[in-house]
Amino acid sequence: MTSVSRRSDAFLIIAFSLIPLALHFPYRVNIFLSWEGAYRLYLGEVPYRDFGVPMGVGYWLLPAVFFKLFGPSMLSLIKAQVVLNIIAGLSFRSLLRRLDVPFGVRVASVLVLCLSYILVNFWPWYNNTDILYGIVGINLLLGALAPAAGALAAGAAPPASAPAPHPDASGRRFLYLLGAAFFLFLSFFTKQDGGFLMFAIAAALVVHDGLATRRWNNALLFFGLYVLIALVVILPFTRYTFGYWFNHGQPPHTARLSPRDMIQEFLEASQWIKFYLLLVLLIVLAKGRRLGWKAFWSNRREVSFLLVTVGILGAAAVFQVTSYTPPDNNIFFHAFAIAYVLDGVTFLTAWAPDSPGRLAWLLAGVLLWWSGSYWKYIDRISSRIFPGPAMATVSPTGENVINEHTYMINLDTTHYEDESTWEQVPDMPAFKRIYMPPSTVAGIQRLRKMPEFTGGPIPVGDGMMGANPMGATTTGAATTAGAKAVPDAASPTDKGINGGGMMPHGGSANPSASDPWAPGPGMAPMTRTLPAGVRPHVLNMSELTPLARELNFTEDKGPMEPLWYHLGVCMFNREADTVCARIARGGYDLVLFEYVPGLNNFYPFRVRDSLKVHYVLVDSFLAPRRPTNGVVEVYRKK
Repeated sequence: MTSVSRRSDAFLIIAFSLIPLALHFPYRVNIFLSWEGAYRLYLGEVPYRDFGVPMGVGYWLLPAVFFKLFGPSMLSLIKAQVVLNIIAGLSFRSLLRRLDVPFGVRVASVLVLCLSYILVNFWPWYNNTDILYGIVGINLLLGALAPAAGALAAGAAPPASAPAPHPDASGRRFLYLLGAAFFLFLSFFTKQDGGFLMFAIAAALVVHDGLATRRWNNALLFFGLYVLIALVVILPFTRYTFGYWFNHGQPPHTARLSPRDMIQEFLEASQWIKFYLLLVLLIVLAKGRRLGWKAFWSNRREVSFLLVTVGILGAAAVFQVTSYTPPDNNIFFHAFAIAYVLDGVTFLTAWAPDSPGRLAWLLAGVLLWWSGSYWKYIDRISSRIFPGPAMATVSPTGENVINEHTYMINLDTTHYEDESTWEQVPDMPAFKRIYMPPSTVAGIQRLRKMPEFTGGPIPVGDGMMGANPMGATTTGAATTAGAKAVPDAASPTDKGINGGGMMPHGGSANPSASDPWAPGPGMAPMTRTLPAGVRPHVLNMSELTPLARELNFTEDKGPMEPLWYHLGVCMFNREADTVCARIARGGYDLVLFEYVPGLNNFYPFRVRDSLKVHYVLVDSFLAPRRPTNGVVEVYRKK
């Protein structure tokens, strides 16, 4: 094949990685965390001194660099992920080349990686970033170990060790080992579980290298470099609160490593992982019988490929329990497993996708297999061009219609805003090309006009200044804009159940559309103003973290301040009680609290209880979630 066609797998990786740059995106659940960590580093804040996190900071390094290069915006996060996907994808390609995987198998495996993992991971997320860094590290490690002495030929056993090294191979080997140790530690310092699992695969590879070659210099150098890098990175943070925040199972953290959960998840589900393990076992048995077990186990290429594949499958089985969100964040294993399976098939059957025709059929099969990854994007476009008929619940003859769309009755009374109606926030660069529910956009627009941000007089006391921007009532009736009410009758707390009323959202009953916070007619409220040059102090317990940039408010900062507020993850009882105490003494000018009743203290319910006592609820609007089952409440100091 030509050099261009030989690089077609690289072109696939780059092309799939670049697709997100041409799209507009809905605001994604949890993307607030990608922004917040990168933005804090962009501002020059130091982890564990200015904010606490239960893991390392590798997750935010590249996004922070892109904030510096392109400015802090959601689009910069996508650009950072594009680069990370390209680096990791090319590393996967290089890893297969180091294992001497045939070209056709390599292209098919790369396409699986693109469809199953790269295409769906266009936002930075720590449960993805740690795996991508780990792939880079394992690829560099294989570059140092050089296990491939050529693929197995039918009936022949290749030599057990690699060819004699080039005169400058020792220098290259050191650089490979240094790079491998760096990226594998970076994987661990992004997320402990994924990073440890990738390190375990690397450890198995270097130990096997020592046993196979009877030379342990690679293993000793790799482990030594890993420890050295860890000390250089971690020791400076120990002067702050690293020991408290970094989760290694110590109180107040809780370990997620449950053998029972792993066994149950593996045996009850994990069909693809178990299926691949069965295929791997059959291939190993067939190779062992054909070549002889001694020849098979003495072949470094074969054993290294087997260790990587089984290691990745094992990591995926553990990762789905320790990092359970999103549900499919462990599907990185498909590309590795299919590479091993197809490589085994080509050896055992002498069939190889080495001609354009065979390769085309193989790639067509992969595209059909993973059609779900791209069909949803095609369907989104085609449904707008060729909209389907409305789903009928009654037939033309008056009969009740039962099918997969109508057999259940939706009793959820929560207000939802269909994604087809979502829109962008105007004049806010941080949210460029990101669309959100109309209620969220309208709420942000009202928020930016509040006197805390415009410098106007701020109402003091229990009442609001003028008419209610949320609507005419807070007793559960629909707002004047026609929005449904979000139920709050069973507001859970982290210690029990706390009743409430009904919370309307969206719309405005204020007669002054230009300034919804203007005093109503005949009112003479007590007011206060912020001193000149003083920015409002805001507690932003919502997923709209870019508002700190757009509205220019200050937030809590210090060694005991959590970066985000999920109780039991990055916030614990001590921090929650501290926030409640600040609220009790009026320590915040404004508080944004996102109430998501279906999530266990995603933002601590006790904080909301405290706000109801000591602050005044002045507005609420839908949170930018899919589905829109959360509400952002705006509280002002009395």
